[in-house]
Amino acid sequence: MAKVYWLSRHELSPGQIQALRDLHGADVEVVREPVVFQTAESLADFIRQHPDGFVYAVAGAPHYRRVATGLAATSPGFGKTPTRRTTRVKP
Repeated sequence: MAKVYWLSRHELSPGQIQALRDLHGADVEVVREPVVFQTAESLADFIRQHPDGFVYAVAGAPHYRRVATGLAATSPGFGKTPTRRTTRVKP
């Protein structure tokens, strides 16, 4: 089972929950963390401390750029989009 950390002060909408299920599987575990990061480094630290899942964060553009630059060099899986699962239905 995949695990997703959703970092936002807001609850997920039904559409967002479905999108996460589409990407990670119907049995995905979503952990909502209503944290607010003051610096890009604190967001990067959170990501490093949670290697057991995917981290989706609502943050400002400057945070994303700084985090992406720093983590891409040190984390082999950082920035990779999970493969979308498809199911074949027999006619």
